[in-house]
Formats: sequence, C-alpha cells, structure tokens
Amino acid sequence: MDKDDRKLKLIEKFLDGNLSPDQQVEFDQMLNEKSFRQEVMLHAKVLDQNNAMRKKALLKDIKQKASGYSTVHEVEEVYDKKSNGDEMTSRSLTERRPAYATMGKWAALILLLVMMLVTYFDDVGGIDHNELYTEYYSSMPLDSQVRSDESTAEISPGQQAYLNKQYLQVLAEFENSEALTEQDILLKSIAFMETGDFNAAYSEISTILNSTDDNIRFNANWYSALAALKVNKVDEAKRKLETIALDPSNLFYSKANSLLEKLN
Repeated sequence: MDKDDRKLKLIEKFLDGNLSPDQQVEFDQMLNEKSFRQEVMLHAKVLDQNNAMRKKALLKDIKQKASGYSTVHEVEEVYDKKSNGDEMTSRSLTERRPAYATMGKWAALILLLVMMLVTYFDDVGGIDHNELYTEYYSSMPLDSQVRSDESTAEISPGQQAYLNKQYLQVLAEFENSEALTEQDILLKSIAFMETGDFNAAYSEISTILNSTDDNIRFNANWYSALAALKVNKVDEAKRKLETIALDPSNLFYSKANSLLEKLN
C-alpha cells in the first residue's frame, strides 16, 4: 500500500470512528502536515454534505407519504426504494432510528475533527495571527524618541545598543539599570519582542500604557497590541487597537484601522 492509499485508509477509518490505537497515533502525526489536514477537511465536508442531502430527501419522503394517511399508525409507515429503484418495501419509523443515530455519529465525528483542527490553527476562519504580526511589526526607530540634536555621548549604553540593533545587549544594559525611564522601558519591551519573549514584552510595556508623553503612550499601546496578538490575547489586542483607531492624532491610527479590519 503506497503512502497516498495509506492516508486515504486512515481518513476513512477516522471518519468511521474505527481507528486502532496505533492508527490513531499515526493519524495524529500526519495532522502535522498541512496538505493532510486539508484532505481530511475535504473528506469531512463531502461526507457532511452527503448526509445532509440524504436527511433532507428522507424527511421529504416521509412528508409526502404521511400526507396521504389519516392515522398515526399509517403515518409511521415509510418506504425505502431498493437498489433497482422500482420495488418498495415498508418499514416503520422506529426501524429508521439507527440511520439517524448514524447521522448523529457523523456529526459528532465532524465536530471532533473541527475541534482538533482548531488546536492546529489559530485561525480556522482564515486569520493567521503570526502572519499579521509579521506584516505590521517593525521595531521603533530610536530617533523617534531621541531628539536629533542630542549627541551620541548623551545616549545611554542601552540606547546605544538599541541603535546598533543589539537587542540582547539592550536587555542586559537595562537589567542592570537602577532606574529606567519610560523610554527605556519602551525600548526594553521592544527588545523582548525582537528576541521572541512576547510575554515579557507584554508585561513590561503595560507599565507605560498611560504615559503623559503622547509619543511614549502611542508607541506603548501599539506595541502592546502586537504583543497581545502574538501571545493569543486576541480580544485584548482588538480592544487596544480600537482605542488607537478612535484617535486620528495617534501615530498608529491608520495601521490600527487596517489591522482591525483584517482581524474582524
């Protein structure tokens, strides 16, 4: 059995609910492949559509047959066409129940499949938060915080490391500082983001979100929203972006509106 046949067999057994423990392990491993997940979703969708069509046809058939009878007993009589489509045999609704139970089984399996895929995707609806973060993130230029007439001598070692994009050095310098300015906290937070520690960035930057310095506050709230997005605090990210999007004077007004549109 080649690999494609093997995959198809596993998908069929999964949808039938007949995977053995070993097959379940193999199936779970294959779910790491994007193409396999898409194939499973396709089979589940087709199966769901087929079941919906069969159920609709059955209900229509029952309604048509029932309209010609006057007693409860007669209404309970329904008919199944045999494979040749000509001969009819009567069967009570109680004998139909296993078919509905089977439909319930399929529905449960498909729901389980969706829940499994949610685990693998942040955005079953098509939203990839990591891609959005990459699209909208860029490190803050230090010259947006440091006046152009300031000399290099007046810049702290942490700020100089930031200018040189030495983000680990930034963290080391600010870690050893006794008192950090709001600007230092902002730079430290962005250094955390640059080194992949988004939880630390989110926590650090939260202390300056209400700064009286507009420039600090605008940057802090923008980067806080991006950090929240990265750590799966999507609702929190949206709330921060909505606040920014209500203020046309905010440096990130346009970006916040654009990102919100994609998130919604």
